[in-house]
Amino acid sequence: MCQRRFFSLNLNKHYDYIVLSNILHDYSDRDCKRILNVCRKHSGQDTKIIIIEDILSNEINPFKGNKEL
Repeated sequence: MCQRRFFSLNLNKHYDYIVLSNILHDYSDRDCKRILNVCRKHSGQDTKIIIIEDILSNEINPFKGNKEL
């Protein structure tokens, strides 16, 4: 998704959850804060914001046939 679109999202306040999956790692801390503020601004009182990010180390690359796996 284009970076500018995150800052102008029109989210429905009736969602139970907002899920951001593998998105925030591509942005600076400042932009992440802006994205999360947009989500919070457009969410209802009971809306949960779920953030999913991969945290694998660079030591294991499943595409190179590592024998440790």
